[in-house]
Amino acid sequence: MGKRTQFLHWTLFACLVAAGAYLAVENGWWGRVERDSTHITLITLSVFALSTLWLGRLSWRIGSPHDGKGYRLLRHSLGHGHFAASACVTIGLIGTVIGYYLTSQLTTGGENASEVMASNIKAGMGTYLINTAVGGICGFLVEIQTHFGLMATERAMLEAGIPLEEEAS
Repeated sequence: MGKRTQFLHWTLFACLVAAGAYLAVENGWWGRVERDSTHITLITLSVFALSTLWLGRLSWRIGSPHDGKGYRLLRHSLGHGHFAASACVTIGLIGTVIGYYLTSQLTTGGENASEVMASNIKAGMGTYLINTAVGGICGFLVEIQTHFGLMATERAMLEAGIPLEEEAS
């Protein structure tokens, strides 16, 4: 395996994500994110972007020569990607719950009650649907990066003759 193969794979993945983001913006999905009155989707996207950059840095480090301890530390660091993926999904679910709450806050009374009710339902549905989608997609994409980083680290360890489990002293 080449020295920086994992980083090249990560770069290809990041380019595909950027192309997907571009297509989403071109098809009007960014407008849905902007209409999220809670702005929780921006938090989820920020966690995703920072996690992706961090995982890219770790992918670069996989290609550097390491001893057994260095590879184990790298594998441990990559394990934190599972936390980042879980955080994306959890933040998205919090936005979903808040969206449901906004939907339930219907104003009654007055001559324009049906218009206000429709407006509240639309705003709340937009919030919970976009939060659910963004949280799930971002969590899945971070999980993919983490999985392939861990597999590349273990492959590099095996190629270097380093046991995957630390031997008891």
